[in-house]
Amino acid sequence: MNRFAVQCVRLGQRQLSTSTQRQAVKGEVHPGYKKIKEKYAHFQVEDGTPIHLKGGPFDRVLYYATMGGCVVGVLGAAEYIYRASFPKKA
Repeated sequence: MNRFAVQCVRLGQRQLSTSTQRQAVKGEVHPGYKKIKEKYAHFQVEDGTPIHLKGGPFDRVLYYATMGGCVVGVLGAAEYIYRASFPKKA
């Protein structure tokens, strides 16, 4: 090995070996996990709302936009089948 490669390996070993592991205190929970747990509890409440609408008003907008797109697609397919079944006489 050339000297540059040896120096890179030593530098990498030094950087990896000097890191210390952080010990968690008993009962201490990362704030991100607390937010996830609160969100989880919100979705587990039995209030009669379907799970795909429990995210809030934006979920309702997405749901109805998807349903509207499906209706438009079905009507477009029905129109295509009708026009293909009864072509115009030329």
